Amino acid sequence: MNPGIYIVHFESGSKRAAMPGVVTVENDRVTGGDPAYVYVGRVSSAANGESSVEFRVTRHEPGADSVFGDLEEFDVATKGRFTEDSFELRGHLEGEAGAPIALHGRRKVGLE
Repeated sequence: MNPGIYIVHFESGSKRAAMPGVVTVENDRVTGGDPAYVYVGRVSSAANGESSVEFRVTRHEPGADSVFGDLEEFDVATKGRFTEDSFELRGHLEGEAGAPIALHGRRKVGLE
């Protein structure tokens, strides 16, 4: 996983977020936001090359359209792979295994 600023698209079921978010990945931390939410989390790498990303999502803009519905604050658990300049993660809202989530990110700027 390369440190940098990534443009991120969220999907849940058949719904894709209207606006992308922006996240910064540095060391094992992930921070970012979009027009409705802010995200803060951690990345863990597994021996098989797959990474786990868990983060807390908190609404900052009431009433904004979101793939998450009307939730105010929740945790997301995902797993997937990072390449040199992108990532694909799949997971679910914590406590809601039937609420799948996918994140697609592309690195725009490195943090050297």
